[in-house]
Amino acid sequence: MDPVQKKYKNALKVSEIVDYLQDIEDFSDEELNDIEIAILPPDAVDEMTDIEEGPDDDMGVLPVSDVAGQVEFSCTIDNGAENHPTQTTSRTSRTVTWRKCEPVYSEIQPESNTAKQCLENMITQLEGKSAVEIFENLLCDGILEYIVHETVSYAKHYKNDLNFNLTINELKVFIGILFFSSYHHLPQSKLYWCRDEDVHIPFVEQAMSRNRFDKIKSYLHFNDNSQIDNTDKAFKIRPLIDKANESFRKFGIFESNLAVDEMIVKYFGHHGIKQFIKGKPVRFGYKLWALCGVSGYCYNFSLYTGKDVKTSASHNDGLGATVVKKLLAVCTAPRAHVVYFDNFFSSMQLLIDLKSQGFRATGTVRENRTKKCPIMTKQEMKKKDRGFSDYRFDKNNEILCVKWHDNNVVCLLTNFDSVEPYVKTNRYSKKEKAKVAVNQPLLIHNYNKNMGGVDKHDWLISKYPIRFRGKKWYWPLVIRVLDMSLVNAWIIYNQ
Repeated sequence: MDPVQKKYKNALKVSEIVDYLQDIEDFSDEELNDIEIAILPPDAVDEMTDIEEGPDDDMGVLPVSDVAGQVEFSCTIDNGAENHPTQTTSRTSRTVTWRKCEPVYSEIQPESNTAKQCLENMITQLEGKSAVEIFENLLCDGILEYIVHETVSYAKHYKNDLNFNLTINELKVFIGILFFSSYHHLPQSKLYWCRDEDVHIPFVEQAMSRNRFDKIKSYLHFNDNSQIDNTDKAFKIRPLIDKANESFRKFGIFESNLAVDEMIVKYFGHHGIKQFIKGKPVRFGYKLWALCGVSGYCYNFSLYTGKDVKTSASHNDGLGATVVKKLLAVCTAPRAHVVYFDNFFSSMQLLIDLKSQGFRATGTVRENRTKKCPIMTKQEMKKKDRGFSDYRFDKNNEILCVKWHDNNVVCLLTNFDSVEPYVKTNRYSKKEKAKVAVNQPLLIHNYNKNMGGVDKHDWLISKYPIRFRGKKWYWPLVIRVLDMSLVNAWIIYNQ
């Protein structure tokens, strides 16, 4: 793998970097593994500052702004070498031997019913509660008390506002107004307190004055600035993320089928952990790794802050495998769960490692991560009829590799599933000018059925996101945690 890196100092606009992407359009998606842009604040600015430029009253979407500091662009072009382990040594204890035969999983362990028990216990505990009560159970008073404490401390010690005080009930009113903006849209935040006949909302004004709302919003804080950890770029927001994750799992992991994927939190300001993701609906923003169930319920998420030097030095895993293992570390009963992920995360070694931990897993995979599996090539598969599949099984490590010809050729690895029985799926045929039934391998049917949990969670958030903007770089992450809590509560309520 040859990394291509370009560094632009004093670049005028982010669009200049976007223009550079035109030079690499000839590469395929498989060759261009990772494309990232990091926009760093200028050196003269305090790295721990809360404030960025620009108004926070505008409720609309801001265009990409000028670059304040240094812009770093990097992309990785795959030349065929496997990019998963960074060292030459392998932890695979058995030689890979591919054969075209039916998979036999001698070491697979029986499925645990832990997830079902967690679901039954949760339903019993929350039976009869309203959606609001369930939300307050997730965003509990313990979290709110912590926010109140840090906010008051910040106001008194750093803003010299000795008379400032805040209660949990007042914080709940503040959060309620934020949620109100998700379905009642106004072009500017101040209009929620405007008394003009066409926009007047009496209950907002009666619940909290505009000045009080703005003061709470400006003082809102989540960590102690006197205990700054300069190694953590997300120090300002870290306690809120940790407490939210802990709260999301208070009922256990009550689904057997889980998915690992990424979510992008839209952000156009200046910060070093902001990412640019080519080909995504939201190209600029913070990247979240998430573990969700089929329902869309999020059990664990983490903020990507860049390369973890400590982790890279102590593990022989690539980024994708490291993310999967960290997210799954919260699963106390691996045998109760099946995990699905895409080709960013998948590798032969990851599935072997997960199998040794007790996880059943399936993922799409790039061809250069299949340990030289002698399966039909993409070009050969395209000459076959739609619905054609080919497979090989590694008896030593008990890993199945399958390719299937659909609209395109897709390749998957699994450590527990099978090709047969085939499932009939409908596809439109240009020749017949109608939908026709084609054969679909069982593991691909299961993958399509269970992989969409993270996308569903992200989609539910997009229906009614909080609209208030803020000047602090971590404000989009704050409202994302609130939105995630609301979506999780809604999913539980519908159980």
